[in-house]
Amino acid sequence: MSGWKSPSGTGVTRLWSGAVKTNTGATASFTSEMASKERKIALPMAVHDPERGMPAAVLGYPNGGPLRIVPAAVADGYKATGRNIYGTERVQRQIVEIRSDIERGNSGGPLMLADGTVGGVVFAEARTDEEVGYALAPTAVAERVNPFIGSTQPVATGECLLL
Repeated sequence: MSGWKSPSGTGVTRLWSGAVKTNTGATASFTSEMASKERKIALPMAVHDPERGMPAAVLGYPNGGPLRIVPAAVADGYKATGRNIYGTERVQRQIVEIRSDIERGNSGGPLMLADGTVGGVVFAEARTDEEVGYALAPTAVAERVNPFIGSTQPVATGECLLL
């Protein structure tokens, strides 16, 4: 798997950039040096958002443990309104709702589709249904990441890029 682990999350690298994509919760205990040392192979991001019923798998290192791969299915895709990671603003995100067993530490890891592409970046489990999780849609991730492809300048971890 293309990724790295910590006690709090998982990361996935993009095929065309080699950059590590993760979520904020997974970055607290990482340095870019650690990420580059553990990166094995990059995964291609899906060009279109996955459709309802598509089979998938969630890959990650929940609770800082070993790689865990669990089956998933795409339940729906939609624009969701919620709070940003700081709880200071309302934001809209294009998300993919999935039926799967998501655990703490899956955040930032890939939702892998049957064709071998990343169908989303896992970011949450449902609070009311332990069999439901959420991933940022691949088109939404690409929209925010693509402008930075090819950049070779180091960047501070600072505040997070909000999706």
